[in-house]
Amino acid sequence: MRDILRKCGMTRDKHSGLNFYFNGRHVASLYTYGIFSRTSYEADGPSLAFLSLRDVSQQRNMSIRFPRHVERSSPEYRIAEKNRNSVRPVNEVEDPYIAAVLIALAQKQQRRQHAVAGTQADTPNREDASDGELKAHEVFLLAHTAMDKPCLYFYTARIPSSFLDRLDYPSENIPSCPFRIKYHQISFSSLDAMKKDLKFAIAVIHGEEYVF
Repeated sequence: MRDILRKCGMTRDKHSGLNFYFNGRHVASLYTYGIFSRTSYEADGPSLAFLSLRDVSQQRNMSIRFPRHVERSSPEYRIAEKNRNSVRPVNEVEDPYIAAVLIALAQKQQRRQHAVAGTQADTPNREDASDGELKAHEVFLLAHTAMDKPCLYFYTARIPSSFLDRLDYPSENIPSCPFRIKYHQISFSSLDAMKKDLKFAIAVIHGEEYVF
């Protein structure tokens, strides 16, 4: 997949991890299989992440360890099992981790653009905060599922700058509308179908169309 993206005008970032920021601080590191920028717009920062939902699920399970040398019927084991089940998404393709990666991509774009412009993001003016709805970061994600019949899902989101500002300045009253995450299945049922869906996804990333 990484070779396909490179041939389609995408440049892979040397780092595959993404930083998630809150209140102006780095609070989490998010794992991906790679982040990519459009080759002709590298200065804008990465716009695409590639993710394995199987690995995400495994990392989540590893974060909640079962106690050693105890019976499955023990209270300690049942508590750990209950905790693990409570953080498992009902629908794999709507895993909250996907939203976190998309937001982190938008944050990286915003910080990269400030760095290129030689400016620093000051606390937004409350009166002008609505302008953040007009400025948005288009971000995309390709995720490989862990289901019995593996396939790819292509996600798109347009995240307003004002939403990112609210994360950076949670104590400020910054108006911001919610954003939507759309996704489209890329089936592996046939080679022709897969090529058609991948061409569609690449066209969307390069701004040639934006319809599902």
